[in-house]
Amino acid sequence: DDHRTRVGLEVLAQLSRRIQVLLFTHHRRVLELADTCNDTGKIFQHALS
Repeated sequence: DDHRTRVGLEVLAQLSRRIQVLLFTHHRRVLELADTCNDTGKIFQHALS
């Protein structure tokens, strides 16, 4: 669900302050939620298709 996904993305955002984090997904909704967590402008998305 969206709440758990958002919490997970926030944990990854905190972790990314110390190390590089790569997240691979094929779920468009995860990308949309990541955009809403991108207050630092440090989340970059790359589409392979």
